[in-house]
Amino acid sequence: MYSPLFLFSLVGVALAWKKHGNPLVRYLSVSALVTILVYSKWATWWGGHAYGPRYLADLTPALALFLFPVKGLLARSRVIGVVFVLALAWSVTAHAIGVYWERGHWNICTDVDRFPGRVWSWSDSQILAMPRSALDRIRLRGLPTSRRAPGLVSASYRSDLAPALTVTDARPVEFSVAATNDGRAVWRARTRGAKGAVRLGWRWFKQGETGWQGEGRSLLCHDVAPHESASFRPSIRPPREPGVYVLEVGLVNERIAWLADAGVPPVRSTVSVRAARPGG
Repeated sequence: MYSPLFLFSLVGVALAWKKHGNPLVRYLSVSALVTILVYSKWATWWGGHAYGPRYLADLTPALALFLFPVKGLLARSRVIGVVFVLALAWSVTAHAIGVYWERGHWNICTDVDRFPGRVWSWSDSQILAMPRSALDRIRLRGLPTSRRAPGLVSASYRSDLAPALTVTDARPVEFSVAATNDGRAVWRARTRGAKGAVRLGWRWFKQGETGWQGEGRSLLCHDVAPHESASFRPSIRPPREPGVYVLEVGLVNERIAWLADAGVPPVRSTVSVRAARPGG
């Protein structure tokens, strides 16, 4: 999907085996297959936080070499030549998106290391995130935004976070939250300098003490219009010090206000944190 141009490399491999030329070229195709098989056995087969199939970048020189045998087909068929040019244009565009737009936002908003199956999703495609964002900006043009009209930002939540639970200091608290835009302003997923970007935030309050003792964020994957919803699946590490805490979860209009401080009821859970057993 990121480099359809290299589909022609498969044709080049077939031609290399069909024509009895330099055997080293044929052996090179075998080494490429072995490389793919080795990487597929790795625990982090998706390549971690990256743009596209990072591990397969090692094969780029070999795949480029196998484009050379295809030049004869391009000269004989105008249709194949047009398809080749379109595949080349798509490949260049896809990588330009990675260079100039995708700065890791897709990897983080729903952590791909926790949910690697996202790399196979068409509806949540990394390469289509930029066009979707651009279309959202066009679709929502003219509406007030979380940056320019923070007073119009509001939300309601649905969550499977238990109202009370007990965890060890080594086990993260994992749950899901669906936030619905009940206000009149568009929630911006990205803004210059982050001001006015809406994110899911959480704060830990220790019972009997004032002020919070730790916080964090989950990013929106895309802009959210009024009456639309966004889903989050945070993984939150509890405080290291054992005790009883209140975990407060809700949206933050960055560098402006927590929505909870503006009167929007957050999701809360009373969490008893215990020290993990040594070696446990």
